[in-house]
Amino acid sequence: MNYSIPWHLLPEDDSDFFDQTEVERGASFIRFNRDLSRKELASLCSRLWNFRSLVADPEENHINFAIGDAFNEFSRRFGKRDGTKFQKMFVRISNLRDHVLRITGGTLVYLQTVEHLIKGCCAMLRLKGLKLTLEDFQSSDASRRRQTLGQLKKALIGTFAFSDEFESRFNRFVGDRNVFVHSLWTDKTKFDERVGLPAERYYKEKLKVTISLLRQANSVELVFRGLLGSIGASLSKNSKNRTVFAQWEKYIVEFR
Repeated sequence: MNYSIPWHLLPEDDSDFFDQTEVERGASFIRFNRDLSRKELASLCSRLWNFRSLVADPEENHINFAIGDAFNEFSRRFGKRDGTKFQKMFVRISNLRDHVLRITGGTLVYLQTVEHLIKGCCAMLRLKGLKLTLEDFQSSDASRRRQTLGQLKKALIGTFAFSDEFESRFNRFVGDRNVFVHSLWTDKTKFDERVGLPAERYYKEKLKVTISLLRQANSVELVFRGLLGSIGASLSKNSKNRTVFAQWEKYIVEFR
């Protein structure tokens, strides 16, 4: 297997950075052709660490040698004590970032399963003459969501109970979900120039938002599971397919 650093995968902005700082790229190393500032070295380490996530089998790839070269250069330029302190801080913040990104990825997958469930509810509601879509529920337009939930309530009157509190909770969920999907990671960040990464507080704030959304998603999922169970139960009372919906009936209490 070829463990050479796949520099051809390096993002264009990072490639420009290497050229501007005159850092030479080799199959298993980087070489410095001029002295870099603390800020430049911190940015270099950050870019290499990000690039590591694009490399196949990063534990074995020579990208680790390049990261080591950058750390060693920091120690050469600013002293072993500062170099050791930099490495510890860099690794701590990088590990926190990777942890938050893993949870972010898991949350995105979970949101897709909840959205798939809502689509299933929309398909079942068509059997009751109500034509709604996932986009109706997740619209950034609050009036459209209100109209959608109003139609849902109207269709369910006399058949199912519907919590008045749900509209408020669902609106918050949709708003937070839209921020998470479209703009959570695009805001302006304050970098800790000592390590070239956003400050720990930045990642902790993202984690707090993500965990809150996860909890909201779980609450919304239970309600829509209850909705699907209620619809299924009403449509299958005299049907041979009642057993298909039996597994969903335990969630009806969440919908009432």
